[in-house]
Order: sequence, then structure tokens, then C-alpha cells
Amino acid sequence: MESASGIFYALIARDRETVLVETINAAGNFPQVTRTLLPKLERGVKQSLRYGEYSFFYRDEGRFTFLCLAEAGFPSRAAFVLLEEMRVEFSKLPPQLTEGIDYSLNSKLGNFLRERSVALSGSERSITNAKRELGDVQEIMVQNIDKLLAREERIELLVKKTHSMNIISSNIKRNADQVREAERIKNIKKAGIIALVIAVTFSSPHLTNNRF
Repeated sequence: MESASGIFYALIARDRETVLVETINAAGNFPQVTRTLLPKLERGVKQSLRYGEYSFFYRDEGRFTFLCLAEAGFPSRAAFVLLEEMRVEFSKLPPQLTEGIDYSLNSKLGNFLRERSVALSGSERSITNAKRELGDVQEIMVQNIDKLLAREERIELLVKKTHSMNIISSNIKRNADQVREAERIKNIKKAGIIALVIAVTFSSPHLTNNRF
């Protein structure tokens, strides 16, 4: 199996459980592993987590977590440049959009995450610029994944490099379908509540008598 190189996964999550946006350019089980990790991440820190041959990099900002995944040898400074760019771009959004459901921001930020991940992974010059941009930032703590996950929670992290956009397209379609279905259910619930209020209002004897 040919492993992925550079940054091949990135996401922004709210409250450690709602993945507002993610970008994927490799195949594997890492999205599932990430969802196991999210609730266990330390709050208010910038940190990297070694997981076998790969490293998770994350930046926690209270309710929101910015995370990416790369091969273990990838420069941490470049990864944290990406996380900072994600944070800045995310901060430009209206507050109400940040309270959406899973994948609700894929259409707004998905391309940005993907393009910046590729750009920072693609050349030595990009990595050098990333290091210069961060300047003398303090050394990021590197923690082993064993300290976060219990033995029964640890599973092998599988990643396979893909040379096509099929995996990306299928995930975008899946995420879009999930968003549409969630919105449809929400609209049905709203319509039901409105209908119930109208029915109760017009069936009330007190209100009916007051009309005459």
C-alpha cells in the first residue's frame, strides 16, 4: 500500500463532535479514528499527536478545533501554518454559520482547506515560507497517542494514497446528501410545529367563543 504524503486530511469541528467541514485526499479509516480522538483532545493548546507512521496536528480554540493529518515526517511548522490559515478564514464567517450541522460548511470552506493543504504539501519552497511565517513560535508539544486512547480504542490507522479525485468527490457527495437530508427533516419538524400551533389555536373553545 502506497502511503499518502504531506497533509491529506483537515477539518474544523465544533464542541468536539460536530465536523463543520473536512477535506480528504486519501483513502483510509482516519476520519473514524479522528472522531474517536476529538473528545479527548486537550483544550486551549496547539499540539501534535504521533499515531504510528502519521501525525495529527491540532489547535483548540475553546468550542472550535482545527485539525490536520500528515505523514510523521512532515514539518510541524507547515502544518500549524495551515491550522492558522483555517482559523483566520473560519473567523470571517457570520456567527450563525458556525452553529450549523455536520458538513454544513463544506461548500464554503472545503475548497480552501483542500487547496491550502495541497499547496503547503507540494513544494520545499512552500514549507520554507511556512517556517518563515511562523517565525520564532514556541516549540509545539509532541504527545504519543497512547496517552489519549485506551488500549481497546486504539486501532491501526490505515491510509492509502490516491491519484484521482474519486474519493474526494464521493465524500463531497455523501456530505452534501447528509446536509440536505438534515435540512429536510428540520423543515418538516418546523412545519409540524406550525400546524400544531394553528390547530390548537383554532380548536380552543375559549378562542372560538370570543369570535362571536
